[in-house]
Amino acid sequence: MKNLKPITYNLNAVCRTRFAVRGLRFATSLLISIFALLYCRTSFAAEATYVAQRDEAINNTVTKLLQGQSSPPILETSIEGVKRETTNIDYLQAEAYYLYTQDRFEEAISRWEEVLALDEENKTAVYYIKEAKAKIDAQNKPYAVVEEEKLGIKSMRQKKLGPARGQYPHTRAGYDEIATNYVPGENRYFDHSISVMRDTQQYAIRTKRETTSFAENIRADTSFGNYNSNFTASWLYETGERDDLRFPRYVNYLLANNNVRFMVGDSSNALSRYVLNGINYRGLNLMVNTDETRYPIDRFNILYGAGKSFDTQSEEYFYPIEVFGARNEIEINPRYKLGTSFAYQAHQDKITRVDPLFTPKKNTVLSFDQYFKPFDWWVLRDEIGYSVTNSNTSDENVPTVEDWAHYITSNILREKWQLYNVYEYGGKNFIGLNGEPRFLHNLVLNDKETFENIFIYTPFDELLFELQYHRTRNNLGKEELKETTKENLLKAMLRIMPRNGLPAIGLKGSILRTNSIPGSLDISDPRYSSDLGMELTKTLYGIDWNAGYTYQHSAEVLNNAFCNFYRNIYSIGGGRSFLNDIIYVNAVYSLADLDILATNGSRTSSAIENRFDASTSWRLWDSLNLSLGYNYFNRRDFTGAFDDLDSHTGSCVLSWPYTKEFVNKQKMIITPYLSYYYTKNDEFTQACRSYFASKLDTDYYLNEDHKINFMLEYKNGVDTSALEQEGDEVRFMASYVSTFGI
Repeated sequence: MKNLKPITYNLNAVCRTRFAVRGLRFATSLLISIFALLYCRTSFAAEATYVAQRDEAINNTVTKLLQGQSSPPILETSIEGVKRETTNIDYLQAEAYYLYTQDRFEEAISRWEEVLALDEENKTAVYYIKEAKAKIDAQNKPYAVVEEEKLGIKSMRQKKLGPARGQYPHTRAGYDEIATNYVPGENRYFDHSISVMRDTQQYAIRTKRETTSFAENIRADTSFGNYNSNFTASWLYETGERDDLRFPRYVNYLLANNNVRFMVGDSSNALSRYVLNGINYRGLNLMVNTDETRYPIDRFNILYGAGKSFDTQSEEYFYPIEVFGARNEIEINPRYKLGTSFAYQAHQDKITRVDPLFTPKKNTVLSFDQYFKPFDWWVLRDEIGYSVTNSNTSDENVPTVEDWAHYITSNILREKWQLYNVYEYGGKNFIGLNGEPRFLHNLVLNDKETFENIFIYTPFDELLFELQYHRTRNNLGKEELKETTKENLLKAMLRIMPRNGLPAIGLKGSILRTNSIPGSLDISDPRYSSDLGMELTKTLYGIDWNAGYTYQHSAEVLNNAFCNFYRNIYSIGGGRSFLNDIIYVNAVYSLADLDILATNGSRTSSAIENRFDASTSWRLWDSLNLSLGYNYFNRRDFTGAFDDLDSHTGSCVLSWPYTKEFVNKQKMIITPYLSYYYTKNDEFTQACRSYFASKLDTDYYLNEDHKINFMLEYKNGVDTSALEQEGDEVRFMASYVSTFGI
């Protein structure tokens, strides 16, 4: 009894701390709301009126010019047969504005600069110069940043998964527009591309079903655009050991007219981060957009239907999930938006299930989100989610759980530097509806807290410095039987890209440390890894050369003993295009020496690793495309701790899109694919695999509004490991798409 008071005191202190932290998070959201509302009220009403009056006046001047109602002194000939006076600001503004509306941004900038030469404080010129530059380059990025993006995208095209992931912030920036359209606020497009590239490395063929699903996400998840009404119907048939029953059919009808879109059938929807983010379901989707109210509703969604659910072990379809969701987003000002999302999912109890022990559940999620852009260079996003999960039956043994989640992002983009910050916290009982509904508990955060910070600095046009810091902590409540860990990752990169012919220099380093915090019953050994590398790149005689050195050190458990791993990696490679980019060849060779030392200093293993990668892509006559790849990996262990290994991997992919046009705007596009993949002694599983796949994809356009698609795919694979099954697969899919205006 003597220790009762200290224990009670400590528990009370912990509770007070947790409530204080939670209160601080909610206070942050409240402060953002208050500041945004005050900011909007005092600033943007006047600005909106000014912009509207300015644009109307300029547009009227342009109309008069084009209609010949004004005839200024003819000093020089201008575009579209209109004469302009180089010393008259009104006419210069009118012409600059006209060029801007015609997407001739370079010429528009030139005209606006002439206006500034006559009037240095002209707000209209400053505004449209900035807007035109943003149209040309959305972020007005320095040279070094653009080059880094190119390197990232180039790594993706060359199937270099590691470097592409390392250049994630820059490669992602190159896809900003598509990423925003795909899933607002999330850079899912880049992740999707990485996934596709990983599949390409394994030489799996993307099916028409995946393409259709991706296009549907874009159509259903974006803000309003000029979408035609359409009807889509698809039927899928599959055989084989790896049947994919998740998309047995795909049918929907989209009715779009002005501010209303109504979709019936298979669809998808992204309401918010925690509420049905990209979920696929079968039902109704209503989307309304109006600007006739004082506070215009930017987007209003109602969806109702049944999602598809599967046993997580066999992925067998065994019960549907009832789905209902709604979202209302109000645009108080172009710089401030408020959104509220609600969703409900429930397993239907009346359907026979594969697992009789499964307890049907229902989950309700409510979220509140804000978008605030206080300045052109600063964007804040904030979302609070609340979930309640319980049994969908009268079973009293299933407890009801509820909890909160909080997500805050801040993106600052200045001329010389950028700063990206992400913070997310989720309670141990928070269960979101994020992702595909393979099971009800799609997003379980497990009392987890995540920080992500990325700082990019370009003091000079040829110099780029990047610093990243990521921290993750889970099981903050220190629940027993769950491991409490803390992970810290620090990355730094410096890239110098001189324009005087010298090679570009890149320096990179990272430190990753994962620790288990005492206080939980399940504690694993700590892990540590670090690397330091240098890279030189230079284009010489038409060849893109690159050479690099990397030193890696990691500490982890090997064969129930804690060991230190030391690796030195030397690499050199080059790539070149031939015959006006008809042929591209790339080859990389790397040599690594590996030492594994026990904690007492004794040598556990010493090995040499050789790796050679070569790939080539050919754009042959017409539209015939051929790509070949070869990888060789060799390891020699001098201590006998590991078996020596020689691994060979080869691949071949052939595609030939063929287009045939007929009368009355009829057209047929036939695309055959052939691919073969073979590996002997896989680097990780030491298995042998071979796959052959062929696919015929045909699009037949009856006219501009009607299209029929047929897709037939055949796969045959052999795998000596237990990871994959052997056998044949056949997949057939037929689709009909009709678009029409109303």
